[in-house]
Amino acid sequence: MSELLQHPTAQVFLYALITAVATGLGALPFFFFEKLTRSWLGISNAIASGLMLAASFGLIYEGLNYDLWFTFYGIIIGLIPRGTSPLKAAWWSVFSSLPQPLMAVPAFIFVEIFRDYLPVGLGFAGGAMIWMVFAEVIPDAMEENDASIIATAITISVALMIVFQVLIG
Repeated sequence: MSELLQHPTAQVFLYALITAVATGLGALPFFFFEKLTRSWLGISNAIASGLMLAASFGLIYEGLNYDLWFTFYGIIIGLIPRGTSPLKAAWWSVFSSLPQPLMAVPAFIFVEIFRDYLPVGLGFAGGAMIWMVFAEVIPDAMEENDASIIATAITISVALMIVFQVLIG
């Protein structure tokens, strides 16, 4: 079993499965609190913003390891919603993460075959998340809380995500 987990394809599947399960942890507070206050919802949005920003820049830095200009183009294609409403963009972001464990292995194989285009995809994912954070998540958070509280929550969550990325990297 240990030898099987050493294979890159098995590791990709395992990490994607962990990611998919971790996505559900966002509902955890609702098991303990029947109704969160608007203030806590704002702080939650700020924390999500920070995590998304740090993850976006992690994707972008990974793309830069392959190609500067392809990554740049991917970012630009991702900051631009192409006529899609913010609500629809949010829906597609959530919907697209549902099949992660099943599609991670074929995606890994695909990326290996088309490695030259990986920076565009990484830039696109990072750019799309950055756009979502600034167009939707932070404005929603600002409606519920003071700017200094939101900024503090974002800063702390960015810092924690960077530490997490370094520790697992």
